[in-house]
Amino acid sequence: MTTAHIHSDNSSSASAHKSKLSRREALRLVEEILAESNLYTILGVVNTASTEEIRRAYISRSRICHPDKLPGISKATEAFQKISTAYETLSNSNSRRSYDQNGTKINSLSSDETLISALLQIFNEFMDGDFEHLLSIVEFINIQNPDLNIDKEKANQLFAQVREGFLGDYGCVYLNEVKFEVMKIYEIQSELRTLSYFDVFGRLRLSIQLSRIFFSIPVKMNNVAADKQIVNNQLFRLLSELTGLLEFSEHTVGKVDTWVANCWRTLPLSS
Repeated sequence: MTTAHIHSDNSSSASAHKSKLSRREALRLVEEILAESNLYTILGVVNTASTEEIRRAYISRSRICHPDKLPGISKATEAFQKISTAYETLSNSNSRRSYDQNGTKINSLSSDETLISALLQIFNEFMDGDFEHLLSIVEFINIQNPDLNIDKEKANQLFAQVREGFLGDYGCVYLNEVKFEVMKIYEIQSELRTLSYFDVFGRLRLSIQLSRIFFSIPVKMNNVAADKQIVNNQLFRLLSELTGLLEFSEHTVGKVDTWVANCWRTLPLSS
């Protein structure tokens, strides 16, 4: 494979494509990473990449090459280690400068710790950010299903409970169980930023998907927590029902989005 190929997830759309690789393609990417020594090339970015581009590339490639995604493949562990080393070195301005000047890189002690640290930062940023997308989707679902009876104030309370459950001591313990969900949230956010404001159905579909994955996190954490409830039974039932409704809505909006896109493609061009 050429260097140009391994650089191919420089854009967010290409990054999204990379996350959907087949197993064969994922294994080929692992081989490419193992054959490389340049840290920028390992992450698939250029040497002028911003810190955010470096983080986005790291999350994208971790999601593909993580040993949990390729069980029984020892080379995946090696590739994941190289990705983590590249990220640790290039995400810090001082170590990046040292690498650019002298080729000095950080020796990653624990790839999983590096990933969990990055994901915790991502989730913190997400929880501290604007909940406009989530609130609009909750309202959208609530209108369709009035029995839920979730107004804006209740939605904010729900977010606060999820935040408390996730960012508490037990949240950190079980973060490893939902790492791929957090990665997906980050990738959806990145994809949302690239969509045109006028792409109504595309934005709606991604917002519903983002909400579904977000609300599925405490549900999954509750299912794997052996010694403590992450969320109470009432909230657990509400979140379970909400994720089911969101999944149905996501499928429906996705079909409409595809239909609209096909209609646009078949419209005759004006002379």
